[in-house]
Amino acid sequence: MRSQKWTTKRPLTRFVRVCWALALLLSACNRNDLHVLRMVNPDYPIEAMLKNVQGEAKVDVLIGPDGRVLAATGTGTDPALVGAAERNVREWVFGPFPPHCRFPVEHQIVYKFTLQGKAKYIGIQPRIITDLPNKVEIVASPMASDGPLLIQKNAPK
Repeated sequence: MRSQKWTTKRPLTRFVRVCWALALLLSACNRNDLHVLRMVNPDYPIEAMLKNVQGEAKVDVLIGPDGRVLAATGTGTDPALVGAAERNVREWVFGPFPPHCRFPVEHQIVYKFTLQGKAKYIGIQPRIITDLPNKVEIVASPMASDGPLLIQKNAPK
């Protein structure tokens, strides 16, 4: 009787292992599978620097089989920072992908916009710190203006 129990449990264990392996093979790519082939440095919007706006923007992206971003939807802080993060991530290219990936691949990238130091009257390029493909930090100096804030409402974004 003991050997009969052993033989009935063993096929079930094999079945579970096979199902688990199949589920892993058919699953979408995970964070460890994503690699950034090309990234364009993000900008810190001038209007946000002038208003001393900082914060985090989380951008959900859909990545196609060619590695290009199909869609980017951001949430979080000030709309100017969210828009800058969405525009930036649309220029990224991901890949190569492992054979088990299913497309489109969903991923979230966190953009952290930080202002440090004293206000400057001239724009200085922000410092970019990356932890790809998951996080981008943009560190800039706040800007000061001795004139009125001249930001066009219909300026191209």
